[in-house]
Amino acid sequence: MNLQHEHDTDQLCGKIEIKNVSSASCEGELFMRIAMLVVFLCCTLFSLVTAYLVINAGQSGSAILFLSFGLLFGCLTGALLQGMRREKITAEAGPVEMKREQTTFVPHWFVMTTLLVTVVMVLGSIFWRVIR
Repeated sequence: MNLQHEHDTDQLCGKIEIKNVSSASCEGELFMRIAMLVVFLCCTLFSLVTAYLVINAGQSGSAILFLSFGLLFGCLTGALLQGMRREKITAEAGPVEMKREQTTFVPHWFVMTTLLVTVVMVLGSIFWRVIR
């Protein structure tokens, strides 16, 4: 009963103790992240190589689509690598005591920009073929 009361008091005061355990410390999660990294890298390379081949074939309008997908998967690969690096640094740092703050919405501008560029490129390539 006392443990529950102390836990509630810590939550009310806004203190959270993070122990030296990474979220990717479990072998299954680490394997899943590595598998995602391999898939994202393959998709990025496939998109960029296909864009290169399409440009060499003289169809630069279609290459924009593959370059957009290459950019999208490249951003996802970079974000995954950055997250894995941060977790490794956090796990090596040891226990950390953090203050709990109010949750707020944080827009992810790089993802929104990539999606917007991709949509514009796809619609542009479609309209380019219709007009042409």
